[in-house]
Amino acid sequence: MDETDLTMTRAEARVGTLLNGRWHLDKLVGVGGMAAVYAATHRNTKRVAVKILHPEISADDNARQRFLREGYAANQVGHRGAVSADDDGLTEDGVAFLVMELLEGETIEERSARHGGTLAGREVLALMDQVLATLEAAHAKGIVHRDLKPENLFLTREGVVKVLDFGIARLEQSAKSPSQTQGIMGTPSFMAPEQARGRWEEVDARSDLWAIGATMFTLFSGRFVHEAETANEALVAAVTQRARSLAGVALSVHPAIVEVVDKALAYEREARFQSASELREALRAADAFIASDETQPSLRIPLVKPGSAPAIVQAGPLGLTADGVAASVRSVQTNVSASKGRAKASMVAFSCMALALVAWLGRELISGPSKSPVVAIVAAAAQPAPVVEHSALAAVATSPLAAAPASEPAPVAEDPAPSPKIAHSAARSRGAVIAHAPTPTKAAPAKSAADLLSKRH
Repeated sequence: MDETDLTMTRAEARVGTLLNGRWHLDKLVGVGGMAAVYAATHRNTKRVAVKILHPEISADDNARQRFLREGYAANQVGHRGAVSADDDGLTEDGVAFLVMELLEGETIEERSARHGGTLAGREVLALMDQVLATLEAAHAKGIVHRDLKPENLFLTREGVVKVLDFGIARLEQSAKSPSQTQGIMGTPSFMAPEQARGRWEEVDARSDLWAIGATMFTLFSGRFVHEAETANEALVAAVTQRARSLAGVALSVHPAIVEVVDKALAYEREARFQSASELREALRAADAFIASDETQPSLRIPLVKPGSAPAIVQAGPLGLTADGVAASVRSVQTNVSASKGRAKASMVAFSCMALALVAWLGRELISGPSKSPVVAIVAAAAQPAPVVEHSALAAVATSPLAAAPASEPAPVAEDPAPSPKIAHSAARSRGAVIAHAPTPTKAAPAKSAADLLSKRH
């Protein structure tokens, strides 16, 4: 029996037992590298999750203290986005455990994998809006998470995003945490440069924001910021390389989102967003841009100061879709109606000018060849273009890469409800997304002005 089978066998053996005379372990819902998680019921009928360290890890004092700190830190955050811990202690055989809030739903990593490896743009913005609200509360208490990633973000069936695993969080009041004595802690693919270098005195709230940027990068593209064969190579890349732009790996992502993600992933801390509230405001501004104009080719994200909201955004409460998933951030744009009115007036004026030009050209064409260069140019342009076979231009026009603009993703409300799961479940591998462009329709041949006029007369 290998080590993995032994760990699973030991975890399953606890099902049905009574923990410390109070918690009945109803079923095993997940086994990770450090602990096993059970759905349990207290003797007063309250349902909870019980997280029990593996015996060999519990024997390590540093690991045990880090495990217990997960509950302490989450409770200090004091926000619904942090999973609360109700109790802790040792089992009869001396293994550390935590009694925590029971969550039903799926991790963001599992949700992404279930959708083929990526999530829709505005859904990601709505999910990150909730995560950043939790980080605002944590950072205000001097708590830096230091291990944010899709696997540690859990979407409940009620549409609430929970931040999991504060096990390596740094509490401001602790002079030296156990994680600092063990070198590098965290996940290399989501680790800010200063954290990858082990410069713990430089790791702060902006390091968490880099991890949020890396999380969005992965959810939008299905890829990591730094791709490597091993964890050590990923760590080296995090130390030595700047993050590549999201635009290079996710071509369909709106430019407003690209700019926010790229800034969050800046190598220097000073070049990133400086607080969770600032990043949150920028994401809401990006959501407002996307809602107001999907066709705008290039957008600039206004630099906002912490505590100030962009003029174009009036943030409202997040809604929930039919399956309990957080809806996109609602926003109200100012001056949109006035801009549309001006655009409509311009189109009417242009149409009148165009009709007058067509009438004048009709008279010129009927009366015979004209010496006017304007008439000659317009008449020539009205002739149908010759069909070019096997040219490079024709090849580009029919290539799947020259597809029409991407259609709006299917509403989140149509997504089938996920199967119930509990927090801390194992990660799933991501699949690849292959976008098939619609077959281009053949355009009807253009008609000349003379053809149109001959039909009228």
